Amino acid sequence: MENNIKGAVIGLLTTTDEDAEDSHTYQLVIGEGDADNASFTIEGNALKAAQTFDYEAKNSFIIRLQTKDKGNLTYETTQIITIKDIEDVVTGLPEEDDPRLKAFPKGKFLKKLYRLYG
Repeated sequence: MENNIKGAVIGLLTTTDEDAEDSHTYQLVIGEGDADNASFTIEGNALKAAQTFDYEAKNSFIIRLQTKDKGNLTYETTQIITIKDIEDVVTGLPEEDDPRLKAFPKGKFLKKLYRLYG
């Protein structure tokens, strides 16, 4: 989800293994499909955000993951992470060059705001 805090859990990683009792570790690895690895971290089996995501700036990330079992057998995969858009809430007064003010001629926005709240 966008506007997250750094370190937010994006998802939990799991591995299906023939040996049901096996445990696994995870890491982001270099290789085809690692373009956005730097945007994420892994702690245990938790995939976490290494940045605050902005849906309007970028809403799809590609990462390359490796899972390793206790016998050192590995498997690598490329995954696409899609960021969920949430409605941006405007707080305070917008800057004068804010594109959302294009509907109001210069100065009229503040006059309307003053009429509403002044």
